[in-house]
Amino acid sequence: MTGPYPCDEINVQGVYDAFMDEKEIWDKPGGRMYVHSVISFHQKEKITPEEALEFGKEFANKWYDGFQTLVAVHQDRRHIHIHMVTNTVSYMDGSKHHMNRGDLAKMKELTNDMCREKGLSVAKKGRRFDGTIIAPGTVIAWSKDKYRTLIGETGKSFVRNCAESIQKVMLKPECIDKESFISLMQAEGWKVNWSDRRSHITFENEEGKKVRDSNILKAFGWDVTKEALEKDLSLKVPVVTEKSTIEEILKAYMIKRKAGRADWGELPRNYALSNDLSRVSTLISFVQRNSLTYLGEAKKMLTVVEDDIDKMNSSLADLQKAKSTIEEAIEALGPLKKYKPAYDDYQSGIVSKWVIGHIMEKDIKAYEEAKAKVDAAAKYGKTDKKSLKVMLKTIDSDISQTKGKIQLKDRDAEILTDIQEFAGWVLPKKEKVKKTKQEHQQRKSIHDRLEQGKKLERQQKVNSPGKKQKVHMMEL
Repeated sequence: MTGPYPCDEINVQGVYDAFMDEKEIWDKPGGRMYVHSVISFHQKEKITPEEALEFGKEFANKWYDGFQTLVAVHQDRRHIHIHMVTNTVSYMDGSKHHMNRGDLAKMKELTNDMCREKGLSVAKKGRRFDGTIIAPGTVIAWSKDKYRTLIGETGKSFVRNCAESIQKVMLKPECIDKESFISLMQAEGWKVNWSDRRSHITFENEEGKKVRDSNILKAFGWDVTKEALEKDLSLKVPVVTEKSTIEEILKAYMIKRKAGRADWGELPRNYALSNDLSRVSTLISFVQRNSLTYLGEAKKMLTVVEDDIDKMNSSLADLQKAKSTIEEAIEALGPLKKYKPAYDDYQSGIVSKWVIGHIMEKDIKAYEEAKAKVDAAAKYGKTDKKSLKVMLKTIDSDISQTKGKIQLKDRDAEILTDIQEFAGWVLPKKEKVKKTKQEHQQRKSIHDRLEQGKKLERQQKVNSPGKKQKVHMMEL
């Protein structure tokens, strides 16, 4: 006990009587009766109860100088802690004890100084007793009642609910900027007032309860100020350029595309959106499978693929032409055999020209047409029926394979085109340099002066053909 105390033994009644005696002496029996302070040491702190008592008495004499203070040490928990109960009326001059926020900070400084002098640990903001960093989101509160509320011992705290909503929203891949953050928080039941005119962000739930970003920082040690959130959000969307890898560009597109809908995952998925994101996954798989890294490589590959498609289309056209020729040759084998005797007679001269002109002309013509078709197929191989059918079967197989290859190449070309199109959505746009009206007029004026100078030069040459004169152009 510090200050006047008439009894030999310290007990509850004696302390109470001593406090009340001072209040009656100075005629201040009402108002706040006492101040209760606690200094706690970590359970691993190397301090004995006796040392803790001396620490408390020294602190009381320094901070509560002139005020009666009961100092007691407790060991009812795993850590040693000091209780101090101080009379609010000074025994020196009868003044009342008052405290403000600034005094709390000074009390902390005094405690830290005393700990340093005695070789004890000093609490550091954001760190545990062993020096490790306290993870963001861990509940921190100077008030015991507030701490219990925040950790859920006395019901759900709306401050905690706000912090949990912020954490949930920030973990969503579609939360990439201020607008998507505000929209997603609204979906969680929190209206966000984030304005350039205000230094703090304010969160308001459906019941009208408000939470400042500074409240989250104090309670959980988590910085959710405008600057901190903007920094965290900027890290979620990679800044891509022409030098970025294709995978980085496509992943940035995927993130931005998701952010286009704040209700992603909550409402039925928009078909166009889900189809788009599935397409991006296909593109990334293609890039990995073909070991593509940069856009330039994809452009070169597209050129090669398009050349291959042109060559294969040309080859397909040749195969289809050969197929048509062989099919016609097979059909012509019948007429060729049927009209061959008539044609042989015509060639031998047995039949008169009158007969040929009036009776056999159609037969001879049909034979010649059939023979031309069979001869046309001769460049592909033998022209007997069996050989032609074998060739036709082979060509059909080649056509089918070529079409399959073209289809695969077309798919590759489509993917490579999509890569460039998707990249166009996330790469910074190249601004076109626009000429102002004044610049256009200036250029026209320069052009007119040049033309005028050339005209004068031509006139002087005409007027003085034998004498060269120097024409000075007008200054631009």
